[in-house]
Amino acid sequence: MVRINQLSMPGGAGWWRRVAAAGAAGVLAAGLAVVAAGPAAAAGPPVLAFTPSPYDYGQVTVGQKASQTFTLANSGDSASGTVTITLTGAAAFTIAADQCTRTSLGPRKSCTVAVRFAPTSAGTVTATLTATGEHATATDSLTGTGVSAAHLYWTNIRLGSSRRRQHSAATAPVLPIVPGQEALIDEVPS
Repeated sequence: MVRINQLSMPGGAGWWRRVAAAGAAGVLAAGLAVVAAGPAAAAGPPVLAFTPSPYDYGQVTVGQKASQTFTLANSGDSASGTVTITLTGAAAFTIAADQCTRTSLGPRKSCTVAVRFAPTSAGTVTATLTATGEHATATDSLTGTGVSAAHLYWTNIRLGSSRRRQHSAATAPVLPIVPGQEALIDEVPS
């Protein structure tokens, strides 16, 4: 004879089952199985994180740009649900490529997002890169500093010097002009 009892656990968190089998000589085997349901039964939550994090683009000349690719990884035990990538903060930061939006990252899976920093003025600015999944969120703090281009200084130049030389256009040297120093002018035939 086999006897099965199934009872609910308190709070609706699952149920347990007691099974006993008996033969002519009495009870031969008995066992207890507890089955959980709901959040307690699910695998661990997804854990999303960007690398590198945080990230500093350093100094970038105004009018130039620098790009960085960020990896979004799920180190958790369950899928993230559909991911959406957003970038808030200074307009100097823009998303250049996004392989994460509209994907669901399973356990130990990853995707990439490229962010471009292109300052339009001097100064330090910040932004926040965010990945929002149905079951997890990750953020990354971004910093960049726009710097002005190097200045061109003018100085007095002595023409007619005995130190003039001729060069072809292909071999003419390019020398910096330093404030307060005399410059040597080379003639380039046309």
